[in-house]
Amino acid sequence: MGKLRFIIVYLLCGLIASITSLWWHGQTASAGASGAIVGVYDVFLAMLTKKKQENPY
Repeated sequence: MGKLRFIIVYLLCGLIASITSLWWHGQTASAGASGAIVGVYDVFLAMLTKKKQENPY
């Protein structure tokens, strides 16, 4: 995946998890990295289960 893509995925997953948490629990403040960690795990799982496409060139 590479360092840059990992950082981008981690930050996007953390941002999306935080926005979802605010939407779901509007009156509760929360902070943490659990959403980002679970999101990165999901991305790795998707990468493992995705069928590799052959490059025709």
